Amino acid sequence: MQIGPEETLRLAEMLRIRLSPDEAERFARDMSSVLDYVEVLNRLDTQGVDPLGVGLNKEALLREDVPGDSLAPSDLESLSGGAYDPARNAFVVQPVFE
Repeated sequence: MQIGPEETLRLAEMLRIRLSPDEAERFARDMSSVLDYVEVLNRLDTQGVDPLGVGLNKEALLREDVPGDSLAPSDLESLSGGAYDPARNAFVVQPVFE
């Protein structure tokens, strides 16, 4: 499936990102390549192939949801390295961006 730079620029506009004409051309080629590969995968005969559950720990997903003990506010103070502010009932950290 071929995607042109015009479609790429239209998609970029919807995503609110700026692309130069060179970037639009490159992304159009890349997206076309990906969609061509997906088309090849769609033609594969997967009849009789069970879906893979790789990475799924069904036991963990289906475990019983049992509430446990909560931390006391005094524990939060010692565990947070002083970041817990009981007056605000919040963690206060240094700003990442100034």
